Amino acid sequence: PAIWVNGRPAPMTGQALTQFLGQFPADLVERIEVMDNPGSAFDAEGSGGIVNIVLREGTELGFRGSVFGNADTRGNTGAGGQGTLQRGDWVWDGSVSLRRGDSETHGLYLRENLRAEPSEFIQRDSRAANESLGADGRLRTTYTPQEEVRFWVESHFSGQDRERSGLVTTTHMDKGQGPFLGYGRTDRSDANRRSVDIRTGFEWRWEPRRHVADVELRYTGGVDQGELRQELEADEDLDLLDRVAGERAFEDHANNEAELRLDLGYQRPLGEHTSVGTGYSFRSEAEANQRIRTLFDPVERPEGEARTRGVDRGQTLHAAYVTLQRAVGERGVLQGGLRVERARWELEFPTASPVRGGHTDVFPSVTLSWNFGHTRQLRISYSQRIDRPHGRMLDPTDRSTDPLQRSVGNPEIEPRHTHRVNLSASWSGELGSLSAGPYLSRTANGWERITTMDEAGVSTRTWDNLSSETSTGLSLGYSLRGLGGWRGSANLSGSHAQRDADELDPRYSGSYTRWNARLNLNGPIYGGLTGQASVRYQGTARSIQGRVGSQASANLSLRHRFLEDRLSVSLQVRDLLAYRDSEREIRDSALRELRRSSQSTRSAQLSLAYLLGGGGRQGR
Repeated sequence: PAIWVNGRPAPMTGQALTQFLGQFPADLVERIEVMDNPGSAFDAEGSGGIVNIVLREGTELGFRGSVFGNADTRGNTGAGGQGTLQRGDWVWDGSVSLRRGDSETHGLYLRENLRAEPSEFIQRDSRAANESLGADGRLRTTYTPQEEVRFWVESHFSGQDRERSGLVTTTHMDKGQGPFLGYGRTDRSDANRRSVDIRTGFEWRWEPRRHVADVELRYTGGVDQGELRQELEADEDLDLLDRVAGERAFEDHANNEAELRLDLGYQRPLGEHTSVGTGYSFRSEAEANQRIRTLFDPVERPEGEARTRGVDRGQTLHAAYVTLQRAVGERGVLQGGLRVERARWELEFPTASPVRGGHTDVFPSVTLSWNFGHTRQLRISYSQRIDRPHGRMLDPTDRSTDPLQRSVGNPEIEPRHTHRVNLSASWSGELGSLSAGPYLSRTANGWERITTMDEAGVSTRTWDNLSSETSTGLSLGYSLRGLGGWRGSANLSGSHAQRDADELDPRYSGSYTRWNARLNLNGPIYGGLTGQASVRYQGTARSIQGRVGSQASANLSLRHRFLEDRLSVSLQVRDLLAYRDSEREIRDSALRELRRSSQSTRSAQLSLAYLLGGGGRQGR
């Protein structure tokens, strides 16, 4: 879920957000709101929920902040700080962080060509080393000249430099998996990304805060550019085809993106038990992606041949909404809303005709909440959401560097719509709370990524609108609290989906079941020493052409506080099971394909954090 503070997205991310939430005084929090099905006042795109932290009215923080540093056994390091200063009508809140990362990845790709007579195998073994250096900075200024009026400006800058070196070894094998052709492809890449996010707005409340109007203007921009160098090398023990001997490739890429957004909102009461809200949003997005790839080989292209690939994407979105909220008796709240969005987009390609389109969608939502006292609550909600394809899914140019494996987008992809009904119930007691959340969802015009193979043995991975899907699921959770200072949570969830593709290709119809579990436990051990352990497991599931393997992870951390809880020292052991592998398998009439990747993440990290400032006036 997204983390919000006072009805706005949190003004920090990553390590800065973790440190901010970890040191924030609980007595300044009025309440925490969880929106698993956001209503019509929120963007209809996406499926994640929102956790909103509402601060007490009149809270004055004085100065509060923290500095931190960390390092782990794999060479990853980080440092930074964040702080909040309030003086009268002004509040300044900012953060800065630096980080350096190292990682290694390994992969296996095995494909059987069933079209060949007899069948043939291709195996690729890959390994890569990655290094990165990044920095983030954020500053937010809020001015409240009167209790009813608030102005704010926020800026966020980030940058990252990346280096990668890798080797992919390809081996062609006969039906008995005996090798007869082999070569390696080395690659080295350098890239950097810079981005900026600037927002400003104001909020106006009048008639003792019963009427609220707010405006927000936001600009986001970024650039990502770099170069890639590749070279084919012969396997000393196997033959190498003359057509690929000594082949080299150089690629320069540049991706520029920008977004301008305006949000207007107004909320007012209608009588004693009803309120109404309305608003308008405008969003304009532009993205330009260009890749220039130059190929060299000793025979056909000794001077090099340049090929330009890429996509320029533009999109505008207009949205308007209205919401109604009414108290039902003394224990219930009914909320309904309607959102209308008009989207238009245009795609331009160097090697293909432009693609233009647009559509208008209506998104209703309704939620009924009922409180059966302090220990039992029930909520049922319905919403409709949309997912629009991103640029890579639409780009028809081949992004793969392998002549036997194409990876392309599909400019004809259409958005998919999801209708979802949630029922959530919770019971609270002295030792904790129990929750249950069944749901039903229906996705129409769903897209899938499929792999096909032609007569020449070249496989193609692309996207297409293939199926509709109906899913039912249930989530069960238990939260433990107050047992000797220890707290914990356990969650078990599962879903069953029925995929229908009979109108396009019956091979892709079918059903699958998936489940996952999460455990978390934290509490005091001795004195100022506390501990936390977490385990996560996700079971195997069937995909549209095969299956997706299971995944598991476990983390353990210890923390000790000193100097009146201002200084904390933490030791975290990540990936205790060393089981972060991912596996996907495809079985089709023309091919069988296995993809396996693993990233070595087991590490021990030592972190130091020191809280600065404190005091200040509490909320009224």
